[in-house]
Amino acid sequence: MSPLLSVVFALGGASYAWRAYSSLYERERAASQPFDRVTQKWWRILSRAVAVGLLSFVLVVVAAAVQSAVLYSRWLALLLLGLLAASLVVALVGAGALWQRAAR
Repeated sequence: MSPLLSVVFALGGASYAWRAYSSLYERERAASQPFDRVTQKWWRILSRAVAVGLLSFVLVVVAAAVQSAVLYSRWLALLLLGLLAASLVVALVGAGALWQRAAR
């Protein structure tokens, strides 16, 4: 697969994931439930974790596609993968907290 094609697929996938998340957030927010500050705080945390995760995923794909020595150094790859892993953990914790609050 060409490097440009993999970048286009990564951008398209990230865009689709963000739109899916945004529609879920809007549907949850539009529900006729009373305003809850804690739930809104967890939604903000979750949305930031999703945004950082998608951005780092796209950057990893772009860096792998370009494969230049300057752009894709070992420390940059470790930093981006660490950022991706940290955002995944935060997103899972946020989703768990929201799920637990929804079960009440």
